[in-house]
Amino acid sequence: MTNNIQSLPSVPVTAADTPEITTFTAEFVYNFFRADELTNSSQTTTAAQNSVEFSRTVPRYVRLKWNKVANNQQKFTTVSISDNKAKIIDEQDLCSSFFGRYNQQEMSFVSERRKYLSQLFEQLGVNRSGAGLVDAVRDLHNATPEGVSQEFLLRYLNYAQSENTSTETTPEELSDSLEQVKVGVSVSKKVLGTLMHDRATTDTLTPSTNGVISSVSSLFDAQNSIKPQMNKLAGNQYDLNLLTPVRLTSAEQTQEFGTVFGTLGYIIERHRILDDGSLVEKTEFVIEESDTTEHFDTLVAYNQKYLYRIKVITGVQTLAFDSSSRVNVLALYLLGSQTTSAVVSCVDRKPSEPPTDFFVRWDYGLNKPVLTWNFPIDTRRHIKYFQIFRRENNDRLRPVQRPFELIRMYEFNDLQNGQGTFFSRPPQGSGGIFKFLQGEDTIEADLVVNENNLRGLNAFTPTCFVDEDFDKEKYYIYAVAAVDAHGITTGYSNQVGVKFDKRRNTIDRVDISGPGAPKPYPNLYLNRDTFVDTIKNEGYSQMTVVFNPEFYELSRQGSSTNTKLIQFGPDNKYRIQLINTDLQEDQFVDVVVTDGRSSP
Repeated sequence: MTNNIQSLPSVPVTAADTPEITTFTAEFVYNFFRADELTNSSQTTTAAQNSVEFSRTVPRYVRLKWNKVANNQQKFTTVSISDNKAKIIDEQDLCSSFFGRYNQQEMSFVSERRKYLSQLFEQLGVNRSGAGLVDAVRDLHNATPEGVSQEFLLRYLNYAQSENTSTETTPEELSDSLEQVKVGVSVSKKVLGTLMHDRATTDTLTPSTNGVISSVSSLFDAQNSIKPQMNKLAGNQYDLNLLTPVRLTSAEQTQEFGTVFGTLGYIIERHRILDDGSLVEKTEFVIEESDTTEHFDTLVAYNQKYLYRIKVITGVQTLAFDSSSRVNVLALYLLGSQTTSAVVSCVDRKPSEPPTDFFVRWDYGLNKPVLTWNFPIDTRRHIKYFQIFRRENNDRLRPVQRPFELIRMYEFNDLQNGQGTFFSRPPQGSGGIFKFLQGEDTIEADLVVNENNLRGLNAFTPTCFVDEDFDKEKYYIYAVAAVDAHGITTGYSNQVGVKFDKRRNTIDRVDISGPGAPKPYPNLYLNRDTFVDTIKNEGYSQMTVVFNPEFYELSRQGSSTNTKLIQFGPDNKYRIQLINTDLQEDQFVDVVVTDGRSSP
């Protein structure tokens, strides 16, 4: 190289890591009830997230959590994501907007490949009929280019023979399938039109030329549309000249001449999902702090479904060239990663605890029992119904052997737009059915007492009930349950047995069960054994023991071990104790079961 000739410097290569969120979750939190919660999504607060004041002032929110990305090589403290949202370029947009993709396929050796495959099939047929493999390789080598060695052909013939190539497959069919192999190439749209035009004009014998020529016009349109977006910065391998830089700094004023990058923060995009799956109401949340791993979205409505997408915003500072001033500068760009999604349904299905302090007392003025209770201990304040249940003895059946019957339901649900969403209430005085649309069963409207219908009373008391149908000759068990504004029921309260004592002119109360029994199983928590272990009888002097089981063994599907219900033989005894309560004497009777079945 002479002194008056200089080579141009190579184009710098810019490599930047744009990390993605790998773990992204959305959880709905329901703090307390609001009458307008189905329509109002504008609740805000100045309280700090996760504070006690936040839980007291925000009725509901969606908690978004994600993993912290490990990309903090550089801190760009003076750059605001919110002020530069229009300048952010996403990873996928970088390729789709500024690069074109086409499939490269070499067609010039199609005929040679077909000839080779035809010869291969012919040699395979000869080889299968008993001809020598060496001869087949030699003949095939003469029909292939010099670059294909005999060693390769020998290995290929052995492999083809071991795979038992079907004789029904033709060389043309195999060649057609091989010709589907193409190589995808991404090329900058700045030059794609010119590139394809040059190929179309210099390789007119290629079979794909006609298709290329027909698309060159559109490629030139894309190429021309890209040029106005180019600013005065000279690009590098990643075509950063096509992007809008956030900040330009003279490279002489800083010692950082290399490419540096770092996480600036996050952008969360939210959509509401309609019943048909379409997305509406786009909302964006900008997180300016890169160390943050959670966000609380308080702008949500109850009974709605939301889609969240989060992406990482990375700042990339790289060396560029200012063509106007002919100096190197440091340009800062903002890149957005691919998004990670999470879907959440804003519904609360957690039931409350049962009503507390349930008690039955006798009112001498009314000459009826009065039931009282208190609201469940629950900070959500969403209890809007109380149901009073009763079961009674019938003939020889004790009350615990009978199911509960609903005798009254108090309704004081002030949820706006709840009709048709969570419940269906018939018009006043029309009878019919009160129907819970989610959770509970249907109820006869005559059993429902609505707060709005009690206009003649000074106050509505939903925690008190007078049983006007009480029969002093019967034994009753009472319990109450609560239902929230969305139709989710609690279990039963504690169950109280009531029997009127004529001698004392009051009622006898018995604690039948603790609270919490589910409605399908009211006897789950009875205060005594469900099964009686003693039998009381009198006036008999003889006892007969009958053994007539329905099953001897139980087997579980998929298990080789059986559970024996009856133990046979003299070593297995069943003991019956007979007690004479008058004489305070007892006697034991041992029962042994003998297996008298004949062997199969």
